[in-house]
Parts: sequence; C-alpha cells; structure tokens
Amino acid sequence: MKRVLACDLGGTNLRLSIIDESGNILKRLKTEAPRKSVNELIEKINQFKSEVCLHENSVKTLTMAIPAALDAENGIVFKAPNLPFLDGLEISRILEDSIGLPCFIENDANAAAIGEHAFGSAKGTKSFIMLTIGTGLGGAIFINNELWRGLDGTAGEIGHICVEPMGAPCGCGSRGCLEQYTSASAIVRIARELRHEFPESSLHSKLYLSSKEIFKAALQNDELALKVFEKVGFYLGIGIASLINILNPEAIVIGGGGSNAWQAFISHVKEQVQKRAYEAPSKRCQILKSTLGDDAGILGAAKLAIDKTRA
Repeated sequence: MKRVLACDLGGTNLRLSIIDESGNILKRLKTEAPRKSVNELIEKINQFKSEVCLHENSVKTLTMAIPAALDAENGIVFKAPNLPFLDGLEISRILEDSIGLPCFIENDANAAAIGEHAFGSAKGTKSFIMLTIGTGLGGAIFINNELWRGLDGTAGEIGHICVEPMGAPCGCGSRGCLEQYTSASAIVRIARELRHEFPESSLHSKLYLSSKEIFKAALQNDELALKVFEKVGFYLGIGIASLINILNPEAIVIGGGGSNAWQAFISHVKEQVQKRAYEAPSKRCQILKSTLGDDAGILGAAKLAIDKTRA
C-alpha cells in the first residue's frame, strides 16, 4: 500500500505524518514551524524522515500544505504572508533535492478542502467553500467536485478580501483584510486593543495572550473575551455572506485550530449571514464545523500526492 510523508506547514506549527492511501495516519509529529529559513524546514523534515521513516520503505513521496499563494503545478511559492522566507522559492525542487523524494505542494486551505471533501464534513457535496482559521485565514473553493484554482492557481485567497478599507495592515501588503479580524493572531490583537475598556477582565493585565487563553476566558463569560469573539463573528459573517451571494455554495466548512472556538463566534456569524446574504441561498447553505480538525490539511495533501502518483 502506498504511503506518503505528508507535511502541514503553518505559521505556528509544522505537522508531519506518514499516511496511507486509505487516509490512515500511521505516524505523526507536531513541532514548531520554522521561522527564518527554508534550511530550518529541511532540517525538521529530514530529522522526522530519519527517525520515523527508517523502516518505511513504502514511503516514496513528500507532500506539503503551505499557507501561501502558490503555483502547485510547478512547485513555486508566490507569497507567504506569515512565512516570508518562502516567497519566490521553487520549493518543490528545493525539497526534492534536499529530502530525496518527489515533492508535491498545495495551498494549505486547498489541502484542507481536499481532505474534508474526501473524508470529512464536505463528503457528498458538489460545491462548497473551505475556511481555515489559524495564524492566518485560508480559503478554498470547490465547484462541481473540482478545486477551483483560477487562472494563475491562486484562487480562494478569502482571507485577503478587504472588509475594512482603512483597517489593520496585513502581511500581504494590503489593509483591512478579513484575516486581520478573524485569525488567531487577530484575536490576540483585538483583545489587546480592547482590554483598556474591560479593567475587570481576567485578561486585562496579562503580558502574554494567546487565542486559546482568550477562548477559555470566553467560556468563563469574561466580557472582554466575549467581545473579541463577537467582533470575530461579525467580520467572518460579513465575509461568508458575500461568499454565499457570489457563489451560492451548498456548504461553508470552517476548520483550522481557530474552529475550536466555534461556540464563541458561530452565533455572531449566523446573525450577519442572515442580515446580509440573500434569503434563499443562505437558508440552503450549511455552515459546518470541520470534522477532521487539524488533520484536514495533512490528509488532503496526502490524498493529492497519492492521486497524482496513481495517475
């Protein structure tokens, strides 16, 4: 049975796994994402390969999900706002030369969408939109059972839809992107911006904040944390309403680590969708939480590689 070494590279974590063609994760490792250079990435993959894949002679392919606008066919990263050392690199060629395996790459949200369509919440749907909430906000679009890549292969960059023209600067070079109001890093920034208004909050005087900590505070009805997720849901709802009006999908699937805060933001999302999207398509469109969680991207990347090597 074919097996692949699958990697999901995020702005915060790097996940590495051995996955078979049935979608079974046989071995896995989660480590800190490289911060400065592609050499750090190569070192981490080679270490995993040498330690875990020593007896895995059936592993013949490397596949990687990357949070970037990229050319999957030619293995080139155009722009990775949260991992700028990847910008402009022929990453597939570099990894093939350094790791010693044929390499396929895919945008991280595209990979998550492939995973959810094959194994998760979107299984059985023909047309859906995938949103991944992590360090950034990724997006992918499936139309008639096919991933829609667009002319240059960069379609689906939903996190870089402008929702505030004079808003927070974004790593992509623009301002007011949806990512800057809905991602894990945005949750932390918004909490810091608002905490002077909530002196009684348990988060008020903390020097270090994380999105997980803010979510935990929301579960305890902390007013600052609840306000943060109200804003997140507000902007995410605006974005989703626009997507429903434009594409009329069967479903919107929300995944990534940020989806763990589902109960804190989803009511605000649905409120904005109800207010802003056309009635009939918004009622038909299901807004679903990913069933694969953090494994969606790595499973999708693996399926992509297995399908390509099978062809």
